[in-house]
Amino acid sequence: MDKTLLAKTAAAMVAKGKGILAADESSGTCETRFKSVGVECTEDSRRAYRGMLFTTTGIEQFVSGAALQRDPVAPKLHADRLARALAHVVNLLGPDVIVLGGGVSNVESLYSMVPPLIARYVYRKEIETPLRRAAHGDASGVRGAAMLWDPGAQAP
Repeated sequence: MDKTLLAKTAAAMVAKGKGILAADESSGTCETRFKSVGVECTEDSRRAYRGMLFTTTGIEQFVSGAALQRDPVAPKLHADRLARALAHVVNLLGPDVIVLGGGVSNVESLYSMVPPLIARYVYRKEIETPLRRAAHGDASGVRGAAMLWDPGAQAP
């Protein structure tokens, strides 16, 4: 591995004023985004959307790279990191259920990949804590915050 080239590439990716484009959102997130502007979320419309992102004139001034969800290593790594974190929750709190909310709740593969991985990292030999999707999907956090809102409260 050429460490000099790796360092140079990493520095270019986080250069001032540039960012990494998340170009392949999950189907659920993409569907929500498209629905808000009246566009049907199909494979063709998602492909056209990504194409528009990559062919926008001058995009290279602001984007240093792209992250694609279909990266074969990323989902496995993400699932393993999430499983390790959730194993700590299981070990410390012993919850009856783990509920995924927000955008991560739209990643369908996590519901099959993460539970067996959690079992690797918990202290007990068997894990009985199920992993579930939030009842209201990626809007669950917003709904919960709205339920806690006190209309009579004054801003700090």
